Amino acid sequence: MQSFDQIPLILASASPRRLDLLGRFWRKEAIHVMVPVFDESRFKIELDDVTEHDQEDGRLLAQRLAQGKMDALLDQFALPSDYVALAADTMIVLDDRVLGKPKDRKDALDMLRLLSGRTHQVITGLCLTASSRDNKVCFTASEVTDVLFAPLADRQIKWYVDSGEPMDKAGAYAIQGLGATLVRKIDGCYYNVMGLPVGRLMALLRHVTGHFSSNPLFQHLLPWD
Repeated sequence: MQSFDQIPLILASASPRRLDLLGRFWRKEAIHVMVPVFDESRFKIELDDVTEHDQEDGRLLAQRLAQGKMDALLDQFALPSDYVALAADTMIVLDDRVLGKPKDRKDALDMLRLLSGRTHQVITGLCLTASSRDNKVCFTASEVTDVLFAPLADRQIKWYVDSGEPMDKAGAYAIQGLGATLVRKIDGCYYNVMGLPVGRLMALLRHVTGHFSSNPLFQHLLPWD
């Protein structure tokens, strides 16, 4: 596995789930976590209004949030001359609401009761920037997965919240953990629900490889190259 042996892969996220997913495909020693300070409050109006329009607006907003995190990374950190950097933002959308991370136990209970027996969308925006000494490129993309929750008994919801798992998760659940017991089915990318659509990321890396076709440093970004 020679990918990212010569240039760093910078992850602009504190999410342990994204780091874990990247570590399944690349050496963890090649991944550098740099978390910028980013104020999402300036996107509050767009977040409140996202589903008054259509799903495409949600995808574009997720990409804008990822781009904002990337801009913050580039502003706040001194990066090497050659690098690939990834920023992402995942949101949970149910009808006319964007569900963030629960503020407290009551908020987590309320979110899960709202999701019970219904289908919601998980939308992740990606921003991938690659830079060399004489070239730079930035790509954005998004992924949507439909998730149907089983009808949840209140004792099941309380059991899950008491586990502590929901408290730092958008939508108050983690599909890769105990939250799997809440889900009846999904339509789309499973890894997107974890916060990183792997297939979409691979497609962006292929674009980077093509853009830097004359630069050997960028020809081994994919795990199989």
